[in-house]
Amino acid sequence: MSGDLNQCGFSASKLWNVARYYTQGRWDEDGEIPDDGELKSELKEHERYRDLHSQSSQRVLEELAESFTSWYKARQRGDEDANPPGYRKHGDNHPRSTVTWKQKGIKHDPKHNHLRLFKGFNHKSEGENGPSRRALRACQKLSRRKDHFLHALAKHIVERCIDHEVGRIAIGNLSKIREAENGEARNWGKRGNKKLHGWAFDRFATLLEYKAEEHGILVERKSERDTSKTCSCCEQKRDANRVERGLYVCASCGGTMNADVNGAVNIRRKITQNPPTEDMSNGRLARPVTYLFNQTSGSFHPREQVGCEL
Repeated sequence: MSGDLNQCGFSASKLWNVARYYTQGRWDEDGEIPDDGELKSELKEHERYRDLHSQSSQRVLEELAESFTSWYKARQRGDEDANPPGYRKHGDNHPRSTVTWKQKGIKHDPKHNHLRLFKGFNHKSEGENGPSRRALRACQKLSRRKDHFLHALAKHIVERCIDHEVGRIAIGNLSKIREAENGEARNWGKRGNKKLHGWAFDRFATLLEYKAEEHGILVERKSERDTSKTCSCCEQKRDANRVERGLYVCASCGGTMNADVNGAVNIRRKITQNPPTEDMSNGRLARPVTYLFNQTSGSFHPREQVGCEL
Protein backbone atom coordinates (compact mmCIF):
# COMPACT_ATOMS: atom_id res chain seq x y z
CA MET A 1 0.00 0.00 0.00
CA SER A 2 2.80 2.42 0.92
CA GLY A 3 4.42 1.75 -2.46
CA ASP A 4 1.19 2.62 -4.27
CA LEU A 5 0.78 5.86 -2.31
CA ASN A 6 4.40 6.77 -2.96
CA GLN A 7 3.85 6.19 -6.65
CA CYS A 8 0.74 8.39 -6.68
CA GLY A 9 2.54 11.19 -4.81
CA PHE A 10 5.38 11.03 -7.33
CA SER A 11 2.86 11.19 -10.22
CA ALA A 12 1.14 14.21 -8.66
CA SER A 13 4.47 16.05 -8.60
CA LYS A 14 5.12 15.20 -12.25
CA LEU A 15 1.67 16.49 -13.25
CA TRP A 16 2.25 19.66 -11.21
CA ASN A 17 5.49 20.26 -13.10
CA VAL A 18 3.84 19.71 -16.50
CA ALA A 19 1.12 22.23 -15.61
CA ARG A 20 3.72 24.62 -14.16
CA TYR A 21 5.62 24.55 -17.46
CA TYR A 22 2.43 25.21 -19.46
CA THR A 23 1.44 28.10 -17.18
CA GLN A 24 4.89 29.68 -17.46
CA GLY A 25 4.63 29.53 -21.25
CA ARG A 26 1.27 31.31 -21.23
CA TRP A 27 2.60 33.96 -18.86
CA ASP A 28 5.71 34.58 -20.95
CA GLU A 29 3.70 34.71 -24.16
CA ASP A 30 0.82 37.04 -23.30
CA GLY A 31 0.99 37.89 -19.58
CA GLU A 32 -2.07 35.75 -18.79
CA ILE A 33 -2.37 33.08 -16.12
CA PRO A 34 -4.56 30.16 -17.21
CA ASP A 35 -7.29 29.15 -14.80
CA ASP A 36 -7.89 25.58 -13.70
CA GLY A 37 -10.49 25.10 -16.45
CA GLU A 38 -7.93 25.82 -19.16
CA LEU A 39 -5.33 23.60 -17.48
CA LYS A 40 -7.78 20.70 -17.34
CA SER A 41 -8.79 21.17 -20.97
CA GLU A 42 -5.19 21.44 -22.16
CA LEU A 43 -3.72 18.59 -20.14
CA LYS A 44 -6.49 16.01 -19.84
CA GLU A 45 -4.98 14.00 -22.71
CA HIS A 46 -1.44 14.23 -21.32
CA GLU A 47 0.09 10.96 -20.16
CA ARG A 48 0.91 12.41 -16.73
CA TYR A 49 -2.77 13.30 -16.23
CA ARG A 50 -3.60 9.64 -16.75
CA ASP A 51 -1.27 8.54 -13.94
CA LEU A 52 -3.93 9.46 -11.35
CA HIS A 53 -7.68 9.11 -11.04
CA SER A 54 -9.22 11.90 -13.12
CA GLN A 55 -10.61 13.81 -10.13
CA SER A 56 -7.26 13.54 -8.33
CA SER A 57 -5.50 14.98 -11.38
CA GLN A 58 -8.05 17.77 -11.55
CA ARG A 59 -7.33 18.68 -7.94
CA VAL A 60 -3.59 18.95 -8.63
CA LEU A 61 -4.32 21.42 -11.43
CA GLU A 62 -6.75 23.36 -9.23
CA GLU A 63 -4.08 23.70 -6.54
CA LEU A 64 -1.56 25.04 -9.04
CA ALA A 65 -4.08 27.56 -10.43
CA GLU A 66 -4.92 28.68 -6.87
CA SER A 67 -1.23 29.13 -6.07
CA PHE A 68 -0.62 31.25 -9.17
CA THR A 69 -3.71 33.36 -8.41
CA SER A 70 -2.50 33.99 -4.85
CA TRP A 71 0.94 34.99 -6.16
CA TYR A 72 -0.55 37.34 -8.75
CA LYS A 73 -2.78 39.06 -6.17
CA ALA A 74 0.23 39.55 -3.88
CA ARG A 75 2.14 40.98 -6.85
CA GLN A 76 -0.66 43.47 -7.51
CA ARG A 77 -0.53 44.55 -3.86
CA GLY A 78 3.12 45.44 -4.33
CA ASP A 79 4.60 42.51 -2.42
CA GLU A 80 8.04 42.30 -4.03
CA ASP A 81 8.97 39.23 -1.97
CA ALA A 82 6.13 37.14 -3.41
CA ASN A 83 7.31 34.34 -5.70
CA PRO A 84 5.25 32.24 -8.10
CA PRO A 85 4.84 28.53 -7.29
CA GLY A 86 7.92 26.60 -8.34
CA TYR A 87 8.60 23.20 -9.81
CA ARG A 88 8.47 20.26 -7.43
CA LYS A 89 11.98 19.01 -8.00
CA HIS A 90 15.26 19.33 -6.14
CA GLY A 91 18.18 18.10 -8.19
CA ASP A 92 17.19 14.69 -9.44
CA ASN A 93 14.58 14.13 -6.74
CA HIS A 94 10.86 14.88 -6.92
CA PRO A 95 9.28 15.51 -3.50
CA ARG A 96 5.97 13.67 -3.23
CA SER A 97 2.87 15.82 -3.55
CA THR A 98 -0.34 15.52 -1.60
CA VAL A 99 -2.95 13.49 -3.51
CA THR A 100 -6.67 14.12 -3.04
CA TRP A 101 -9.22 11.38 -3.71
CA LYS A 102 -12.76 12.59 -4.14
CA GLN A 103 -15.82 10.42 -3.64
CA LYS A 104 -15.75 8.75 -7.07
CA GLY A 105 -12.12 7.78 -6.53
CA ILE A 106 -12.86 5.82 -3.36
CA LYS A 107 -14.65 2.47 -3.26
CA HIS A 108 -15.59 0.39 -0.24
CA ASP A 109 -14.84 -3.31 -0.57
CA PRO A 110 -17.37 -4.99 1.77
CA LYS A 111 -15.91 -8.45 1.16
CA HIS A 112 -12.55 -7.56 2.68
CA ASN A 113 -13.86 -4.55 4.65
CA HIS A 114 -11.40 -1.99 3.34
CA LEU A 115 -11.35 1.10 1.14
CA ARG A 116 -9.84 1.07 -2.32
CA LEU A 117 -8.25 4.22 -3.78
CA PHE A 118 -8.44 4.30 -7.56
CA LYS A 119 -5.27 4.95 -9.50
CA GLY A 120 -5.01 6.35 -13.00
CA PHE A 121 -5.10 4.35 -16.21
CA ASN A 122 -1.32 4.23 -16.61
CA HIS A 123 -0.62 2.78 -13.16
CA LYS A 124 -3.70 0.57 -13.17
CA SER A 125 -2.48 -0.99 -16.41
CA GLU A 126 0.82 -2.08 -14.94
CA GLY A 127 -0.74 -5.21 -13.47
CA GLU A 128 -0.38 -8.60 -15.05
CA ASN A 129 -3.69 -8.28 -16.89
CA GLY A 130 -3.12 -4.75 -18.15
CA PRO A 131 -1.82 -3.59 -21.51
CA SER A 132 1.86 -4.03 -22.26
CA ARG A 133 4.31 -1.15 -22.06
CA ARG A 134 4.48 -1.23 -25.84
CA ALA A 135 0.71 -0.72 -26.01
CA LEU A 136 0.93 2.16 -23.53
CA ARG A 137 3.66 3.86 -25.54
CA ALA A 138 1.55 3.50 -28.67
CA CYS A 139 -1.41 5.06 -26.84
CA GLN A 140 0.75 7.96 -25.65
CA LYS A 141 2.12 8.50 -29.14
CA LEU A 142 -1.41 8.63 -30.55
CA SER A 143 -2.39 11.14 -27.87
CA ARG A 144 0.51 13.42 -28.82
CA ARG A 145 -0.44 13.19 -32.49
CA LYS A 146 -4.03 14.12 -31.70
CA ASP A 147 -2.82 17.08 -29.66
CA HIS A 148 -0.59 18.27 -32.51
CA PHE A 149 -3.47 17.92 -34.98
CA LEU A 150 -5.84 20.02 -32.85
CA HIS A 151 -3.24 22.78 -32.48
CA ALA A 152 -2.53 22.76 -36.23
CA LEU A 153 -6.23 22.82 -37.12
CA ALA A 154 -7.00 25.74 -34.81
CA LYS A 155 -4.03 27.64 -36.24
CA HIS A 156 -5.17 26.92 -39.81
CA ILE A 157 -8.69 28.23 -39.15
CA VAL A 158 -7.38 31.41 -37.53
CA GLU A 159 -5.00 32.03 -40.44
CA ARG A 160 -7.87 31.63 -42.92
CA CYS A 161 -9.91 34.14 -40.92
CA ILE A 162 -7.03 36.62 -40.95
CA ASP A 163 -6.67 36.25 -44.73
CA HIS A 164 -10.38 36.96 -45.22
CA GLU A 165 -10.54 39.70 -42.55
CA VAL A 166 -12.97 37.74 -40.38
CA GLY A 167 -13.39 39.27 -36.93
CA ARG A 168 -15.82 36.82 -35.37
CA ILE A 169 -16.13 33.03 -35.43
CA ALA A 170 -19.36 31.29 -34.45
CA ILE A 171 -19.14 27.64 -33.42
CA GLY A 172 -21.67 25.17 -32.06
CA ASN A 173 -21.87 24.77 -28.30
CA LEU A 174 -21.57 21.02 -27.75
CA SER A 175 -21.19 21.10 -23.98
CA LYS A 176 -24.22 18.84 -23.46
CA ILE A 177 -23.79 16.54 -26.43
CA ARG A 178 -23.04 13.60 -24.13
CA GLU A 179 -26.38 14.06 -22.34
CA ALA A 180 -29.81 12.85 -23.45
CA GLU A 181 -32.89 15.10 -23.19
CA ASN A 182 -33.69 13.64 -19.75
CA GLY A 183 -30.24 14.64 -18.48
CA GLU A 184 -28.85 11.11 -18.38
CA ALA A 185 -25.72 10.02 -20.26
CA ARG A 186 -26.29 9.07 -23.89
CA ASN A 187 -25.77 5.43 -24.76
CA TRP A 188 -24.69 4.88 -28.36
CA GLY A 189 -23.38 1.39 -27.79
CA LYS A 190 -19.81 0.33 -27.05
CA ARG A 191 -18.29 1.67 -30.28
CA GLY A 192 -20.42 4.80 -30.37
CA ASN A 193 -19.70 5.69 -26.75
CA LYS A 194 -15.97 5.27 -27.31
CA LYS A 195 -16.07 7.71 -30.23
CA LEU A 196 -18.33 10.17 -28.40
CA HIS A 197 -16.21 10.31 -25.25
CA GLY A 198 -13.00 10.45 -27.27
CA TRP A 199 -14.19 13.50 -29.20
CA ALA A 200 -12.19 16.45 -27.87
CA PHE A 201 -14.68 19.13 -28.95
CA ASP A 202 -14.26 21.27 -25.83
CA ARG A 203 -10.49 21.10 -26.00
CA PHE A 204 -10.51 22.15 -29.65
CA ALA A 205 -12.93 25.03 -28.97
CA THR A 206 -10.67 26.24 -26.15
CA LEU A 207 -7.61 26.11 -28.42
CA LEU A 208 -9.47 28.01 -31.13
CA GLU A 209 -10.57 30.70 -28.67
CA TYR A 210 -7.04 31.08 -27.34
CA LYS A 211 -5.37 31.32 -30.76
CA ALA A 212 -8.10 33.59 -32.19
CA GLU A 213 -7.92 35.96 -29.24
CA GLU A 214 -4.23 36.58 -29.98
CA HIS A 215 -5.31 38.21 -33.26
CA GLY A 216 -8.33 40.06 -31.92
CA ILE A 217 -10.83 37.54 -33.30
CA LEU A 218 -13.84 36.76 -31.12
CA VAL A 219 -15.10 33.18 -30.84
CA GLU A 220 -18.72 32.68 -29.75
CA ARG A 221 -20.30 29.35 -28.86
CA LYS A 222 -23.96 29.05 -29.84
CA SER A 223 -26.47 26.25 -29.39
CA GLU A 224 -26.85 23.99 -32.42
CA ARG A 225 -30.41 23.05 -31.52
CA ASP A 226 -32.52 22.53 -34.69
CA THR A 227 -29.89 24.14 -36.95
CA SER A 228 -29.66 20.99 -39.08
CA LYS A 229 -33.45 20.74 -39.45
CA THR A 230 -34.27 24.39 -40.19
CA CYS A 231 -34.05 25.91 -43.69
CA SER A 232 -31.71 28.90 -43.58
CA CYS A 233 -33.69 30.55 -46.42
CA CYS A 234 -37.33 30.33 -45.29
CA GLU A 235 -36.83 29.12 -41.67
CA GLN A 236 -39.20 26.19 -42.07
CA LYS A 237 -38.26 23.28 -39.79
CA ARG A 238 -38.64 19.73 -41.02
CA ASP A 239 -36.62 16.57 -40.26
CA ALA A 240 -37.09 15.17 -43.77
CA ASN A 241 -35.39 18.16 -45.42
CA ARG A 242 -32.02 16.55 -44.83
CA VAL A 243 -32.47 13.94 -47.54
CA GLU A 244 -28.90 12.63 -47.29
CA ARG A 245 -25.97 13.22 -44.98
CA GLY A 246 -24.49 15.99 -47.11
CA LEU A 247 -27.57 17.29 -48.94
CA TYR A 248 -30.31 19.60 -47.67
CA VAL A 249 -33.42 20.19 -49.81
CA CYS A 250 -36.23 22.37 -48.41
CA ALA A 251 -39.67 21.03 -49.30
CA SER A 252 -41.22 24.49 -48.73
CA CYS A 253 -39.05 26.88 -50.75
CA GLY A 254 -36.98 24.44 -52.80
CA GLY A 255 -33.68 25.69 -51.39
CA THR A 256 -30.91 23.19 -52.10
CA MET A 257 -27.55 23.35 -50.41
CA ASN A 258 -24.88 21.41 -48.58
CA ALA A 259 -26.33 20.40 -45.22
CA ASP A 260 -23.30 21.67 -43.27
CA VAL A 261 -23.52 25.04 -45.04
CA ASN A 262 -27.19 25.28 -44.10
CA GLY A 263 -26.39 24.52 -40.45
CA ALA A 264 -23.51 27.03 -40.40
CA VAL A 265 -25.74 29.81 -41.77
CA ASN A 266 -28.32 29.08 -39.07
CA ILE A 267 -25.65 29.32 -36.38
CA ARG A 268 -24.47 32.63 -37.86
CA ARG A 269 -28.04 33.99 -37.76
CA LYS A 270 -28.15 33.36 -34.02
CA ILE A 271 -25.49 36.07 -33.71
CA THR A 272 -26.07 38.50 -36.59
CA GLN A 273 -29.81 37.94 -37.21
CA ASN A 274 -29.06 38.49 -40.90
CA PRO A 275 -30.68 36.21 -43.52
CA PRO A 276 -28.44 34.66 -46.20
CA THR A 277 -27.70 36.80 -49.25
CA GLU A 278 -28.77 35.81 -52.75
CA ASP A 279 -25.21 35.34 -53.93
CA MET A 280 -24.29 33.11 -50.99
CA SER A 281 -22.55 29.90 -51.97
CA ASN A 282 -24.59 26.78 -51.29
CA GLY A 283 -21.42 24.74 -50.94
CA ARG A 284 -20.27 21.91 -53.16
CA LEU A 285 -23.26 19.63 -52.85
CA ALA A 286 -21.81 16.34 -54.04
CA ARG A 287 -18.13 16.92 -53.30
CA PRO A 288 -17.46 19.61 -50.65
CA VAL A 289 -14.00 21.16 -50.63
CA THR A 290 -11.90 19.37 -48.04
CA TYR A 291 -8.49 20.07 -46.56
CA LEU A 292 -6.05 17.25 -45.95
CA PHE A 293 -3.62 17.29 -43.05
CA ASN A 294 0.02 16.68 -43.94
CA GLN A 295 1.69 15.05 -40.93
CA THR A 296 5.18 15.84 -42.21
CA SER A 297 4.67 19.60 -42.63
CA GLY A 298 1.97 19.88 -39.97
CA SER A 299 -0.23 21.94 -42.29
CA PHE A 300 -3.48 21.68 -44.23
CA HIS A 301 -3.87 21.78 -48.00
CA PRO A 302 -6.99 21.56 -50.20
CA ARG A 303 -7.64 18.16 -51.73
CA GLU A 304 -7.29 18.28 -55.50
CA GLN A 305 -10.66 18.46 -57.21
CA VAL A 306 -11.00 16.19 -60.22
CA GLY A 307 -13.40 17.50 -62.87
CA CYS A 308 -15.99 15.31 -64.52
CA GLU A 309 -18.12 15.64 -67.65
CA LEU A 310 -21.82 14.95 -67.68
